Amino acid sequence: MVSVDKAVLLVQLITFLLAVPMVWVLFLKPLIRTLSNREKYITDTLDKVEKDRDEMQKLKEDYEIKMKEMSLNAKAALEKAVAEGEKSRHEIIETAKAEGHKLIVDAKKEIDAEKVKAIEDVKGAIVDIAVIAAEKIVKASMTKKAQTDIVKDAIENIGKN
Repeated sequence: MVSVDKAVLLVQLITFLLAVPMVWVLFLKPLIRTLSNREKYITDTLDKVEKDRDEMQKLKEDYEIKMKEMSLNAKAALEKAVAEGEKSRHEIIETAKAEGHKLIVDAKKEIDAEKVKAIEDVKGAIVDIAVIAAEKIVKASMTKKAQTDIVKDAIENIGKN
């Protein structure tokens, strides 16, 4: 049979009881602390990655919203510029039409004034010619008194017409 020496068993038991705490203190406790620190580092890193991913998603959404706003603002500015351009174009056309109409009215007034002046000039020339012709006719056939009466009558009639 197997014989067990009690002294050896007692020494082994004491050695085991001394070795277990020593191994615990010297090896296992630092190893557990290191593993715990490593686990905490990995957990913190994963949390930070998740937080960064959420923040990136939020930034992306904010960026997309701002891009849409900028696009709408640019579109509105373009439409406003086009509308102002159209308004300016219509104002220029209306101004040109008004100026053209004014030029036409002024030209018609000037033409009418020139026409009246030309008619007056022609009347004056006709009167002068008629007087000269009448004078020649009358001198040939009339007395001085009859000539004076005819001229006075002609002057009075010209003023009335």
